[in-house]
Amino acid sequence: MLERQGEVGQNVNYAVKVQYLLAMIAGTRQIRDQILRAPVKTAKSREEVAEMAEEAVYLVVGTVDDKRKESESQSRKPPATAQPESGQQEFRGNQQAASIPGTRLVRLGHVGPLTGAIAHLGRDNENGAKMAIEDLNSMNIVIGGQVTKFELITENDGADPRMGVSATQRLVSMRVKGVVGHLNSGTSIPASEVYFQAGIPQISPSATNPQFTRQGFNTTFRMVANDEALASLIAKVATQDLVARKIAVIDDNTMYGAGIAYAFKRAAEAGGATIVNVQTVHNKATNFSAEVAAIKSSNPDLVFFGGMDSQAGPLLQQLAAQGVNVKFVGGDGICTADLPRLSNDAIRNDQVYCAEAGGVEASRTATLREFRRVYKDRFGMDVQVYAPYVYDAFYALAAAMVRAGSVEPSKYLAYIKGVRYNGVTGLISFDDNGDIRQPALTLYTYRNGKRASHHVAR
Repeated sequence: MLERQGEVGQNVNYAVKVQYLLAMIAGTRQIRDQILRAPVKTAKSREEVAEMAEEAVYLVVGTVDDKRKESESQSRKPPATAQPESGQQEFRGNQQAASIPGTRLVRLGHVGPLTGAIAHLGRDNENGAKMAIEDLNSMNIVIGGQVTKFELITENDGADPRMGVSATQRLVSMRVKGVVGHLNSGTSIPASEVYFQAGIPQISPSATNPQFTRQGFNTTFRMVANDEALASLIAKVATQDLVARKIAVIDDNTMYGAGIAYAFKRAAEAGGATIVNVQTVHNKATNFSAEVAAIKSSNPDLVFFGGMDSQAGPLLQQLAAQGVNVKFVGGDGICTADLPRLSNDAIRNDQVYCAEAGGVEASRTATLREFRRVYKDRFGMDVQVYAPYVYDAFYALAAAMVRAGSVEPSKYLAYIKGVRYNGVTGLISFDDNGDIRQPALTLYTYRNGKRASHHVAR
C-alpha cells in the first residue's frame, strides 16, 4: 500500500478497513509518520487516516500490550502522586478497563532540547514525560465515561527559538491535546503564541522568564517560580549570607540568562552591593579567557552567572585556573547534578550557590526521594533538575480532563486553573495568569562534588 518513499495512493481513505489493519500492526508508528510526511496535497485527510489507523490498531493489540505493561508495573510502582485535595475529583481507574471496546487514545506532546549543549537537561525532562505517560496509562483513567490512554509525541527544539516554533507547528498538525514544554524561556515564549492560536494548553516545567505568563494567553502555564523570585532569593543570599559587597555579573545573552542577570543585578544593588563588572557572552561560547581577565581585574567578592550549566562549568574551571576563587552564584540553569563534572571538578566546597525554581519541604521529601529512586531504576541515571515537574505537569493535564469530562482542549482548558492536587513536587495549583501558586524555591550548594540542598523558601 505504501511505497518506500512514503507515497500514498488516492484510495488511502480505505486503508482503515479491517483487512489492511493486520498488515499495519507491526509498524504502526512508522506508517503514521510516512503518511504524515508524504509529499501529497491532501494533508488533512492523511492526518485523519493516520490517526484512525493507529487508534484501530491500538484496539487490536491494546489488551496484550496492557497485560505486558501491567506485568512490568508490578516491579516498578509509580511514585505516590496526584493525590486530590478535598473537593477535587479523583482520577478514576478501572482494572478491567484495558479490554473494554472503545478505549480512546489521546496524544500529548513534549518538547525540549534533545540535541546541543543542554541535551542532557532535555533528556531529563523527556524521561519525566515518559514516566508520567506510563504511570497514567497504568491507571486506566476514565474521562467522560470512556477509558483513556495517552500517547507521548516528543519533539526536539535544540534550545533554539526557530526550531522551537517548528516543533510546535508539528505538534499542532498532529492534533495533540496538550503540551508540556518547552524547557527554555527563549523557546517557550515564541512557541506559546502558536499554541494559543491553536487553542492547545501548554505547561512549561521550567521556563522562568516573567514575560512567559504575562502575554494574555489563557493557554499558558508554568510549574515553577519566575526569574524575579529566583533572582531575589539569590541576591539575598549573596548580600546577606555571603556578605558580598563587590559583584561581577555575566550572562549568556539569551532571554533567560539576560533576564535573570538583570533581575539579580537590581536586587543585589538594592541589598547594598556594588556591581563592579558586567559582561555578556555568546550562549555557545566555551572560551572565557577575556571575560575571566576582566573579572579578575575588577577584584569582586562574588560572580553571578546568568546562563546554563554547560557554560557555567567551563567558566568555573577557567576562573580557578586564573586564581579567581571567589563565590559563584546563579539561577536554576546552572543548578544541576552535572555541574561538578562540567567544571572538571574545579568547584570547592560551598563555593557555588544556586537557586532552583521549585522544591519540597520536609513533609514531601519522601515522595520526591521515591520518584528519584524509580527514575534511576528506569533510566539508569539521576534526575538532573526538572523531570519531576514534567511529571506533575502531565498529571495536571490529565486531572483537568477528568474534571471536564473531555479530552478536547476547548472543553478542558478552563479546568486547568481549577486543578488542585498534591504532586511529586508539592501542591499543584495555578493562578489567573497561569503561574504556579505559592512557588517554592530551593537553594543549593556543592560539597564533595555533589549538589547539596541548603534550604527551601517560599
